[in-house]
Amino acid sequence: MNNEKRKILSISTLLLIFCILYTVPEINVSGDILLDSWTWAAGSNLDDQFPTYGTKGEEDPSNDPGGRQGCATWIDDEGNYWVFGGLGYDSGNDFGLLNDLWRYNITSHQWAWITGSNLINQPSIYGAKGVFHENNQPVCRYECTSFKDNDGHFWLFGGSTTGGAYRGDLWCYNTTLNAWAWIAGSDTDDDPGSYGIYRIFDVNNLPPARTICCSWVDSNNLFYIFGGQAPGSAYFNDLWCYNSSLLHWAWISGNNATNENGVYGLKGIEDTSNHPGARNIFTSWKSTDDYLWLFGGWGRSWTGATGRLNDLWRYNKTTDMWAWMSGSNATNDLGNWGTKGVPHDLNQPRARYLAASCVDSNGNFLLYGGNSPDTSMLNDLWRYDLSLGQWVWISGNSSTSVIGLYGTKGVANTSTYPGSRQRASMNCDDSGYIWVFGGYGVSSIGDLGLLSDLWMYTPADLVIINEYNNVQNILLFFLGTLTVSLVFTRKRRKK
Repeated sequence: MNNEKRKILSISTLLLIFCILYTVPEINVSGDILLDSWTWAAGSNLDDQFPTYGTKGEEDPSNDPGGRQGCATWIDDEGNYWVFGGLGYDSGNDFGLLNDLWRYNITSHQWAWITGSNLINQPSIYGAKGVFHENNQPVCRYECTSFKDNDGHFWLFGGSTTGGAYRGDLWCYNTTLNAWAWIAGSDTDDDPGSYGIYRIFDVNNLPPARTICCSWVDSNNLFYIFGGQAPGSAYFNDLWCYNSSLLHWAWISGNNATNENGVYGLKGIEDTSNHPGARNIFTSWKSTDDYLWLFGGWGRSWTGATGRLNDLWRYNKTTDMWAWMSGSNATNDLGNWGTKGVPHDLNQPRARYLAASCVDSNGNFLLYGGNSPDTSMLNDLWRYDLSLGQWVWISGNSSTSVIGLYGTKGVANTSTYPGSRQRASMNCDDSGYIWVFGGYGVSSIGDLGLLSDLWMYTPADLVIINEYNNVQNILLFFLGTLTVSLVFTRKRRKK
């Protein structure tokens, strides 16, 4: 082999090594990246833990929101996890409704109490409608609906407050200004609302006060809410849209009466007469094509029977029609788990309410936990694959009342998982990871109570964008420099 060929081979070999090192993922302090694994990220593995607030706005390793359920949650554009309110404990270890706002920093792995009170049962400070101010704060509440708009702002609507009263107010939190603004709705309890003219936006329209409804945000930054529980324990099946440009609501689908039965029609077929029955404490998603989806909850079947549901519905905004897509049209269906990780037409989550949901980075729907027909709690994680139109059980157990297996905090493990729970919060981040926080459920020792644990799930099909450690960077720099040096030496000799 002549010198010229040796040089070419050397350069090619170095480039090959360079490429191999470039594809090796970082091994960080939390261990190797494990697909299909849970990581206990923060909080306690015991129930009913009291919070540690620390100094407002400052992160600290000892800070913790404490056990709570029915809170509102978001993930910001940097991937940090936010928690508002719920039912839990305050700084004096008193139990009640909260209006505190917390942020978990995914880089420092620390909580910070951002705004709101560290005491239970605090009133609203409304300020001027539509104006952000550091003194504004929503009333203490839980089981409100929450969503993030396309500009990265956090929103919440309704929920229940002290004395069992319900709210119909709409709030927005601006993370840049660190301030709340009261945007729309009444500042009084149990407001009856005003439906106005069907599908017409008007300044006088207002959804009746409610709790445990669901919400969506579409690609045009229009906000939607559906169903929920009315004062007096009746249920809605109305669909509302809020136009943030007009600052007006419109009633766009469903009934303006309560306790309506479901009209299912044929599975997978849209029809003007179809609509989900009145319900509450259910889950919802929005697909990338702007269809609105909802699943299960506690509500009314096609016969008017009430119970836990596992029906999946899709709303088409263009045609203004609903379609029943999957599940049973009766209550308390036991579902079918199938084989873990394998989608199938016969797979179906068990009927449930008080479950959690989010949309993953591929646009598929995730469903977690909840309360099953025998009143026990679940810890199963499901995905609805939109391209297949099928459910797949991807993690957790098919049994109920499962004790959490926590492992080591911050370390991914394919053998660990959260315990069974209800009224937890779940969010999917832009990187494809799934986050679950708190709720009421089973601790690591089998006790039932309010949980403060934060978990991260790494899906089996997650595409990981690699990061690199210092050793890799040094090797890459050295090999890259050597490669360039050989190339330039060869060019000089040619001359």
